[in-house]
Amino acid sequence: MAENQFARFMAEDEFEDLQNLIETSKRRRTVRMDHSRKQYTTVYMLIVILGFISIALVFIWTNYFLGGFAWQSDPLHQFNYHPVLAILGLVVLYGNGLLIYRTLHYEKKSKLKLLHTVTMCVVFVLTVISLKSAFDSHDYRTVPIPNLYSIHSWIVFLYPGGSPLYRKIYLQYHQFCGTIIFILAILSCHSGIMEKVKASLDKEYLNLPPAAFIANFLGVSITVFAILVLYLAFIPQFQRKPQTEEENLHVELHNSIS
Repeated sequence: MAENQFARFMAEDEFEDLQNLIETSKRRRTVRMDHSRKQYTTVYMLIVILGFISIALVFIWTNYFLGGFAWQSDPLHQFNYHPVLAILGLVVLYGNGLLIYRTLHYEKKSKLKLLHTVTMCVVFVLTVISLKSAFDSHDYRTVPIPNLYSIHSWIVFLYPGGSPLYRKIYLQYHQFCGTIIFILAILSCHSGIMEKVKASLDKEYLNLPPAAFIANFLGVSITVFAILVLYLAFIPQFQRKPQTEEENLHVELHNSIS
C-alpha cells in the first residue's frame, strides 16, 4: 500500500515537473518570437524609409536635372518615366511584395495570397509602362536610337517576371525565381542609372555635380534596400508560422488523402 502511494506521488511529481518544463519552454519560445518580431519590425521600418528615399531621389533626379516628364510628343523627356516607374515598381513594390507573408504574418494565408497577387500585378503594369516609355523615347526621336543594344537592356529581358507562362513553369521554384527577378531588377537599375548619368553629364560626371550626387545616392539607397529585403526574406526565424486553422486544414487534407 505504501509502495503504491509512493509510486503515485512520484508519478504526480514527475508529471508536475514535465508541465513546468513545457511551460518554461513555451515562455522561452514566446520571448524568442517577440525578439525576432521586434528585430523584423526595426529592419522593415528601415526598408520603408529607404523605399521612400529611393522614390524621392529618382523623382528629383528626373524632374529637376533631366528636364521633367512628357509623352510621345517629346521623346527625350518621355524617357524619364522609365527610371521612376522602374524604381517604384520593380524595386520598392516588388521588394515589399516579397515580404508580404512575413510582414503581415497575422493575416489569413488566402488574404495574403490575394494581396501578393495584386501587388505583383501592379508591378507588371508599371513595368510595361516603363518599358514603353524607354522604347518610345528611342523610336520617336528625329534620329531614332536602336533598342536593346546595352547591357542594361539585356539584363532587363533576362528575368521572367512579366510572363505568366514562365511563372507557371517555375511555380515550384517560386521563391527562388522571385528572388532572382528582384536581384536582376536591382542590377538593371544600377546599369541604367550609370548609363543615363554618363549620357546626360558626359565628362562633367567626374566633377560630381548635384545631378551626379543624386544619382549616386539613388544607387546606394536601392542597394541597401535590396540587402535588407533579402535579409528579411531568407532568415528562417522571420518565417511566417501557419495559423491554427491552416494546420487543421492540412491535417484534414492529409487524412482524407491517406
